[in-house]
Parts: sequence; C-alpha cells; structure tokens
Amino acid sequence: MSKGTVCVCGAGNASQVFIALFASQGYKVTVLADFEDEAERLEAALEVSGGITVTNRSDPEHICTFKGGPVRVSKHAVDVVPQADSVVIALPSFAHKKILMDVRDHLRSGAVLFVMPGQGGVDFLGRQILGDRLLRGDVILAGVMPMPLNCRIQKFGDSVDLASIKHSYDLATIPAEAAPQAAEMLSTMLGKEVRALEHFIAVH
Repeated sequence: MSKGTVCVCGAGNASQVFIALFASQGYKVTVLADFEDEAERLEAALEVSGGITVTNRSDPEHICTFKGGPVRVSKHAVDVVPQADSVVIALPSFAHKKILMDVRDHLRSGAVLFVMPGQGGVDFLGRQILGDRLLRGDVILAGVMPMPLNCRIQKFGDSVDLASIKHSYDLATIPAEAAPQAAEMLSTMLGKEVRALEHFIAVH
C-alpha cells in the first residue's frame, strides 16, 4: 500500500537519493526536473537501470543498499505536482524562487513543501509567491536544516554513493502552528528525529 505521493524537485545528488529512498519505503514518487534536459536524461537512464541504487555508507559497519524509482518524471509541474502530498525541494537557495513559482498553481490543498536548506530567506519567498494559500494554511511551507545528505552520483539515474545522512533536523513552518504536523511527516519519511521550531529565525 502506498504511503502517499512525494514530488522530488531536481535530479541532482540529493534528489536522486530521495527518489530511491522514498520509493523503496513505499511512497509513490514523482520528479519535477525542469533544468535543461534533466527530465529527458533521467527518464532515459531509468529505462535502462530500472531504478536508482543507493549505496549507504553512513554506518561503515553496516553498509547497505536500497533501490527505487519514480512513477513519473517531467519538466512540467502540472504533470507531477497536483497528486503530491508533499514536495521535497533539496536544491541550492538560488533555485528556490523558480521552483516555488513553478509549483504554485499546481499544489493540492494540504500539500507540504519541505525546502532544504531552510535558511536564506525561503520564508520571505514563500509569503511572496504562495501568498494567501500559505497564510491561511491551505498549503504548508517547511524550512529544514541541516541539509540531510552527503552524497554523490556515481552514474546518473543509476547509482549514488551516500556517505552520510544526518541523524536529526530542525524545522519551522508557515503557518507556524503547522510545524508539529510537518515535523512528524518528515520524520516518518526520513526515519530520523525532526524537531518542530516556533519560528524560521530559529532554523540554523
């Protein structure tokens, strides 16, 4: 049984780990890859690999692997965002504005956007771009720190080396009262402790 649908934004190092991690845990995963030809490249690679294999070396005494792939990849938000219960944006801060603008009109009611890193003014961007839907709690913006993963793609759309994954995280949300709900959701997705904070200024 699916645990829900997660849209992963991008096809870089962290995004490819998250694709495999969430899919291997029973989530349906969609991918929004809007940079140049990333969507086409990822789809072509996945047709060959059948999914992304992650070698997890975070515990040197218990090295393991997990594998998974998305149900849909697209460069267009309308194809992959409306069905998502959560949207994971693990991208450099300079990319946040474009992604938020891309997904804005396609978010389902109740969707949670997890943005990593959660610093750098993403709360101000969220208010500006998501507007009333955010302020009235129709969607939730969650800033997360620290960045979860130390990883590197070995072969695009095929394999990733995961050197470490952080054990705990801090999270703040707009609206602020949604932080416990979002923290519990992300904790389930990552299998790690996530602390709910009262305000974005506390995220560091």
